[in-house]
Amino acid sequence: MKNKANKAHELLGKSVRPTFAMTANRIITVLRLCILISSLIAGGAFAGGSICFEEVEKKIQSTSPKIIATASAAFDMDRVGGALRLGARSLEVQNGTGEVGQRVPPFTFLCRAKGTKTDFDLVITFDEAESGWTFTVRNRTKHD
Repeated sequence: MKNKANKAHELLGKSVRPTFAMTANRIITVLRLCILISSLIAGGAFAGGSICFEEVEKKIQSTSPKIIATASAAFDMDRVGGALRLGARSLEVQNGTGEVGQRVPPFTFLCRAKGTKTDFDLVITFDEAESGWTFTVRNRTKHD
């Protein structure tokens, strides 16, 4: 039986047994297809987006004016920050509570302590919880 297999290999001029490289390539191809399919299914839910501080200020001012007053008194903030942007497949858009492109919390801005002349070395994040608006401040990292 081995003899027949060897003759078949000789006739073909190469091994018909899958090598490790062939198997790895197949696995990689399958993984790529899975990632592509999952991104098509789940894509479009959220994306990053910029937001101006005035827009956030207006949103928070109506329900929590002290939050804006306290943050503005303590920090100089960059006028443009980041936010999540709703996509067509987000739950908020699907159930009618949000619109495509709408910016939602958390809102993040670079900032510095009032009166300092340094670069924006802190990050302030405004978020909305069940109890109302909050803000947190942390040191800026190389990823910000």
